Amino acid sequence: MTLEAQNLQNNAVSEIIEALKTKTEVTFKAPTGSGKTVMIAELMDKLLEKNKDLVFIVSSLSKSELAQQNDRTFQEWSKNGKNFLKHIDPYLISTDTSNDESGVNLEYNHNVYTIPRDLAKKGGKIMSGPLASLMHNFKLSHKKLILIKDECHIETKNIDKIADDHDFFKRINVSATPQTTKFIVDVEITEKDAIEAKLIKHYLPTRGEGKSYAEDKYHELNECLKLFIDIRKKYQETFNINPCLIIQIPNTEKGDEELAHLKKLLNKEELELK
Repeated sequence: MTLEAQNLQNNAVSEIIEALKTKTEVTFKAPTGSGKTVMIAELMDKLLEKNKDLVFIVSSLSKSELAQQNDRTFQEWSKNGKNFLKHIDPYLISTDTSNDESGVNLEYNHNVYTIPRDLAKKGGKIMSGPLASLMHNFKLSHKKLILIKDECHIETKNIDKIADDHDFFKRINVSATPQTTKFIVDVEITEKDAIEAKLIKHYLPTRGEGKSYAEDKYHELNECLKLFIDIRKKYQETFNINPCLIIQIPNTEKGDEELAHLKKLLNKEELELK
């Protein structure tokens, strides 16, 4: 990672900490691929360094694999690497915490708890007692609870209710596309800043110098499409299956422009956009 990228991430973390001094709810916007999970880990570590009585509940997306990815990042950064974090003690909330189908046991002695959104369903094994009991124990121990909503643009009503019922100290919303009608962005890493710091790549084609479409920033995608066409043909011939290719466009104010360029490239390869 470049020094510019590290400085950009560090500055964002510092700005979030500063905003939390005067606000109970802070929203952080950063483009996909800019290292939001790592910045969340560093944020929690710096806050814990100043206050050992904090406990973080990190709400992840519905699929457990995504929560596990976040937890792995927290685990790795808390134990390994040159810039390891000294203060976070991560724990992944899952239904695998007990072999007994009648109940789930959640460990108490941690300060970072990652939970997939769907495990907080009303009437579920987690919500039916273990999570509420965990929150109650933290309150008895005078811990200050902070909710971090990763991908906050996705509704988490049950998670929000937990925070309301147990009087969470602070809330931090994180997303590449927070809903502007619901959230006020307090700290932002713009896509332009992330590209300049080489945190993310810029896939928009260059203009000028007489470069052809295939010679610009879409070269890698163009090669990927050719590979996909070859794989699709084999699947159709062997299994009578017509596979699809999912392409993610960065969340940006230039999204329409990128989509237009993508359509041109797909048309060139005679691929259908759906």
